[in-house]
Amino acid sequence: MYFKSLCYCMSYFLITIFQIAFFRRFYYEQPYAYATAEVLETYLGSSRLLGEWLRGYRRWGDDPYYYANPTALSFLSTCYPPHLLQAYLGSWLSLNGAYRLLIGTMALHYWLSSISVYTLLRTWTVLSPWLAGLAALSLSYSASSVKPTPCLIYTMSWMPTYLLSMAAHCWWLSGISLGMMLLAGYWPMVVVFGGVGCLAWWL
Repeated sequence: MYFKSLCYCMSYFLITIFQIAFFRRFYYEQPYAYATAEVLETYLGSSRLLGEWLRGYRRWGDDPYYYANPTALSFLSTCYPPHLLQAYLGSWLSLNGAYRLLIGTMALHYWLSSISVYTLLRTWTVLSPWLAGLAALSLSYSASSVKPTPCLIYTMSWMPTYLLSMAAHCWWLSGISLGMMLLAGYWPMVVVFGGVGCLAWWL
């Protein structure tokens, strides 16, 4: 039991080190390395407006610049609690500070995703700690998930928790994780893994 707990702790520590190394350019070298057109035009702008709505500077849902009604677009994550928090805090900062906060929130979700995928693999499979760690990093940092789209990584970070809770018949945690996936906004992933979770519940 002690050895198993030690393996978990060491694996979580190494996953954290990998996350820091993976985003080293953002943390230490060039924080604007992820300042792509999509991030700046779509997600930073909508996050800034969301923060102004929360502070009462604008009527909720009012976007005279880009989208007529951003709250109707799930991929903007306008109802996802962590995104709401970073948008509110970012509205008090400069644009540079708001950008760093947005990318930092995404980087945190990459870490949460890899941690939860590792826990899922160690629970559901017979993989060794090192193979489970490698698989978790491969899934969480694959080319499709590294695309700087907040709603994708927000949704993905809750997927393993949802599957684990469904398999354990923990209805309250299943409801919370499924709700967070829906609010995060990448609904194609919710549809796919929602079905997998239902299968896990019945098995």
